[in-house]
Amino acid sequence: MSDRPDSPLQFGAKSGAKSGVKAGAKAALGLAAFAVICVGSIAVTRALTQDHIQTNRDASQTRLLQALVPATTASIARDSGRTTAPGAERPQAPVSWIARDAEDKLLARVYPASSDDGYSGHIALLVGITAESTITAVRVTEHRETPGLGDIIETRKSDWIRQFDGLSLDDLALAPDGAVDAITGATITSRAVTHAVRDALTNRTQDFPEAGQ
Repeated sequence: MSDRPDSPLQFGAKSGAKSGVKAGAKAALGLAAFAVICVGSIAVTRALTQDHIQTNRDASQTRLLQALVPATTASIARDSGRTTAPGAERPQAPVSWIARDAEDKLLARVYPASSDDGYSGHIALLVGITAESTITAVRVTEHRETPGLGDIIETRKSDWIRQFDGLSLDDLALAPDGAVDAITGATITSRAVTHAVRDALTNRTQDFPEAGQ
């Protein structure tokens, strides 16, 4: 074994190796930091986007509910006491909503309703019903009906759905048997919506214990 110090060439090689290791470590740390920043940015962006989407959904739902209750409504609250909904065949259907005036008097309830008998299948609705068993309003929330025919059930396409406003149980059938005019060329769609609204009204009696108070 030699006790001689390393030659300049050997020392230089070792120094270069150490420098290379340090440079690699720095690069790895830089990449790791970049990855953490990217992941964090994505998470923050997703959270902000989800919050924005939820805010828009809540605002849209509020506008929809306001269109389904009397003009004198001061508050609309979700009725968490209901576990099922009239006419709602899907298990994820929401419970009803309760509309009250400024004196806390019950004015109406809004129910989800649905029919699978549309021309193209499932049609989902929201139906507003007063304590006097009349319809305040009806709105379609989901459907796959034929564009230019069945899709007239949407308020942005026509006022057809507004003819349900103020109707009672005896009115809820297609003319001439009832007060609902069918959509020309879309009788199946018209009948499906009418039956769904009728079912919602038929099953709502037990939900107005406060009527007349």
